Amino acid sequence: MGSVTAHTGLPSPDSWLDLSKRLNTSRKIYLDRYSFDTSPSVLDKAEAAKIFVVGASGYIGGDTVAHLSRHHPEYHIMLLVRKVTQLDPIKRAFPNVEILQGDLDSHAIHYQHAKWADVVLQIADSDHEAGTMALLDALAEGQRMDGKERTYIHVSGAAKIIKITGASGTKSTKIYGDLEQADFIRNFTATNCPHASLEQKIIERGEKIGVRTAILSPPMVHGTGRGPVRRRGYLAVYLNVAITQYQAFMVEDGNNIWSQVDVHDVSNALLKLVTEALKSPERCRASWGREGHYFVESSEAVWRQKAAMVATLLKSEGWLKTKRILSVTPGHAKSVHPDGDNIFGTNVRVRAQKLRLLGWEPKGPAWEDSLRYTIKEECYGILYGFEAIGARSIRM
Repeated sequence: MGSVTAHTGLPSPDSWLDLSKRLNTSRKIYLDRYSFDTSPSVLDKAEAAKIFVVGASGYIGGDTVAHLSRHHPEYHIMLLVRKVTQLDPIKRAFPNVEILQGDLDSHAIHYQHAKWADVVLQIADSDHEAGTMALLDALAEGQRMDGKERTYIHVSGAAKIIKITGASGTKSTKIYGDLEQADFIRNFTATNCPHASLEQKIIERGEKIGVRTAILSPPMVHGTGRGPVRRRGYLAVYLNVAITQYQAFMVEDGNNIWSQVDVHDVSNALLKLVTEALKSPERCRASWGREGHYFVESSEAVWRQKAAMVATLLKSEGWLKTKRILSVTPGHAKSVHPDGDNIFGTNVRVRAQKLRLLGWEPKGPAWEDSLRYTIKEECYGILYGFEAIGARSIRM
């Protein structure tokens, strides 16, 4: 299928600069509207807390660093950045943080810098075992050196439950609460569930070396991130597939359900865990180790419902000729994206019970609002060649 061409009814390419300004203004209004007024907590430390973050160039990672920097400028934040090309935009976005070049395989950097951190946030690759273990060992070394307690927080994914929720495109009635089903979640079978194997190893290694651990598992994340590199997630992938094939789609009957959460709410959940980790033991209310698994969610969406809304909005923007939804097989969805059958055809229904007990509440926009905004931004980006942050050349 050929490339997407301009459609009648949309502004001419000569006005792209004006559109860019309007779009940036719209983004500012969007972010200001859903910003979080989080008062800095009182730390039980005389010196500034040291936070080591891996994954600042990513969707969740970039938004988290922006959130931490905004609400806790007193933190000493260290970022591990993989690509040389990402250094300058990250430095411009976060001028007051320390930036190190490296990745999850840069174990020497872990030992040199991460060991001094009070908290490590691993938001880069949820399945990178060697890098994860190296970070944990670095924290243990730091504890041995100065006796201060360290905390490791790992961003995983709620996709760990997709293998046990029924056939593709069908509705599952099973909902997993991180408090009510805590024992079951801790004992997911690693051979069947994504992320579960490493999560078990994180818990075991943390217990063995005396480092507190927590695992945060978001489901489908939506919204515009505040990071300088990647600002959108799988929703942009889906939109680009629909645009390039000229039709919205669902897997089989599309009755499967995914929990949803705004990216700002994920960042706020991480901030909640960080601030809890920095409290004295008698004031800390968070659970760690085997009790430290947290889901984060705000609502749910049926894929058929989401596909119908995409079709309606894209047709109104002039990108689609029909609001009909194409039903595809799981294999067809997988040909679009390596995880297409899992992303678009399964059920992931979770409840963030533990975070709510800590006082966290979702404050970001509903997924419907995020979808409306993302469609406008993505369409203009593809058409005029600017800000197409989530665009990918994918064909059905």
